[in-house]
Amino acid sequence: MKQNLVFGGLLVLLVLLFLAACQAAPTAAPSPTAAPATDTPLPPTATPTVPPPTATEAPAEPTATQIPQPVLCSPLKDHDIYRLRTYVSNAYATPATSNKEEGHHGVDFAYYYKDGDGAPILGIDIQAIAPGRIAAMMVDKLPYGNMVMIETPYEMLAPELIAYFGIGPETSFYHLYAHMLNPPEWNVGDLVNCGQTLGQVGNTGFSGNEHLHLETRTGPANYDFSGGLAYYSTAASDVERGNYELWRSSGTFVHFDPIPFFEVFFPPGE
Repeated sequence: MKQNLVFGGLLVLLVLLFLAACQAAPTAAPSPTAAPATDTPLPPTATPTVPPPTATEAPAEPTATQIPQPVLCSPLKDHDIYRLRTYVSNAYATPATSNKEEGHHGVDFAYYYKDGDGAPILGIDIQAIAPGRIAAMMVDKLPYGNMVMIETPYEMLAPELIAYFGIGPETSFYHLYAHMLNPPEWNVGDLVNCGQTLGQVGNTGFSGNEHLHLETRTGPANYDFSGGLAYYSTAASDVERGNYELWRSSGTFVHFDPIPFFEVFFPPGE
């Protein structure tokens, strides 16, 4: 009995001590709660707009310098074009009758001593009077002997010549160089420039003496003379005779005096 009273007293004492300790201990302050992070974005910082780079044009490729062609060139090298009349030995003459084989359909630059320097015309370089393509050739055949014919189509004519002829794209300017010293070293279709050497002055065909026979005509563009042309003789083929007749006397190709033609653009005394 006594032991139970002691044990109960101790128990009461322990409870009182525990309660006294709890009252004496300071209440722990609640730890501050961190403010919840907000998801509200900051206002965007304005980024300066950078314009896209301007496309710079690549420098233009250099184009080949086009050397302007002269209106006309002298048919004889080192001979002033405005003095051509002084070198003529046989002038142009229109047919006297309806026979179109009569007359002289071109002009001859014949044997002479140029400016007293003792140089004969034989062997002088023959030059193209205008650019164009080789339209026909002849090798030691009558009447022209060794010959070159050039066609200058409308698109290759200087504007001054187009105005002079009063022609359109369907018409070309033809020029023929006869009695050359040697057979021409060309092919039909070859292109030549104004002033380019075609051969040398000679004495072939129906010539009689050394001279250049020059004919100038207008006619249909792109005519095919590839079969050749030659005088009416048994030595010539049908194609050659037909082409010669068409060129010479049909009226399809209209011949004219080349000397006044030159002097329109290069008057004497210039």
